[in-house]
Amino acid sequence: MNESVSGQQEGRASLYGMLALGFTYPDTALYEFWNNGSFVRELSVAIGKAAPEILEVFEVTLAPELKMTVNYEEFEALYLTAFETNFPKRSVSLYEGDYVKKGGKPDLLLELKDFYSNFGLEVSEELHELEDRITAELEFMQFLALKQSQDGIDKTPYIMAQRDFLERHLAPWMPHLQKEVYKRNIGTFYIGLTDLLARFVEADLEYLRKIDPDIETRSAQR
Repeated sequence: MNESVSGQQEGRASLYGMLALGFTYPDTALYEFWNNGSFVRELSVAIGKAAPEILEVFEVTLAPELKMTVNYEEFEALYLTAFETNFPKRSVSLYEGDYVKKGGKPDLLLELKDFYSNFGLEVSEELHELEDRITAELEFMQFLALKQSQDGIDKTPYIMAQRDFLERHLAPWMPHLQKEVYKRNIGTFYIGLTDLLARFVEADLEYLRKIDPDIETRSAQR
């Protein structure tokens, strides 16, 4: 496979994984990863490989918003207020089902379970989370992008699944999530993270719509 193409897939997988981390409950290890600048540096590298067209706006506008300005206890409280407690104001939901208008949440969860199970995946019961949480959806895209980066396999199902998943799930509810994040004014870190996610989803969907799965597969099998 062409090294630049392989690097792009690995960058895409890395970026989806780090975005999922960004919306994860922050323990002390994650906080330190963000606080020492590693998170921003690794995001920059991944964006340069995955979607270089958004790298400038990331480095100029979004990266400064992702710098830590509070200690761990304050940041943990910020996360809880932003996404979990609904106190002292209503928190922002990180579940797609809270933004779905047609079909309702039960149908959505069944559809997502089918998506995941088609590739041998399921949401761990130990996490006590539902299939429509943003971290689960981002980790699913990370898995598919990693599979697409592998040599010697038919890439068609992984490319088509990514395109379909973005079109049906992540892309439609990103504008709603952005609106809620801005409305609740939950802090610059999560505003910047949500903006980055929305920009990348848009750019990645455009990329996936343009590529030819057959050409990628033939390239990988050489």
